[in-house]
Amino acid sequence: MAPFAHERGAPKRGDPLGIGPVAIREIVKAAARGGDAAVLPELQLLRRLDAVIQAAMPEELRAHWRIGRLTAGTLTLFADSPVWAARLRYLAPVLIERLAGRPGGPAIQAIRVRVLVTGAVVPSVKRAETAISRPVSDYLRQAADSCGDARLRTVLLNLSRHGSPPG
Repeated sequence: MAPFAHERGAPKRGDPLGIGPVAIREIVKAAARGGDAAVLPELQLLRRLDAVIQAAMPEELRAHWRIGRLTAGTLTLFADSPVWAARLRYLAPVLIERLAGRPGGPAIQAIRVRVLVTGAVVPSVKRAETAISRPVSDYLRQAADSCGDARLRTVLLNLSRHGSPPG
């Protein structure tokens, strides 16, 4: 019986058997060399669709979308914000009509628009600086001085530094 994947150990990078993770660029290179004949026609089809859609887009919308994939007559487009996604959804019937008139093109019945935010910066949560009163700060310092546990002493001293400045 063949061993399970976790029993074989970690997959090696660029595994020629396709067992481990493989970079997309390696798949495209293999397809260009004739390793997988199904990949290149699909990429070429998506490039042609991309060009047709790009020509049909208003100028202000052109930089805010990317083509996704075509599966079962549904073309997926990605927008870089909800606002641009709404504009794409509004244009979907026009795009379907424009794509339907192409001889030899795929039959597209629907366009699905998704928001794909790239390079988004997640806002960090800032903790509010809370100052404790001077008597509480003094008490924490005294407790730290009398404490036998070094870690607890460090924590108490750190807490005591949040007190009001001497004045």
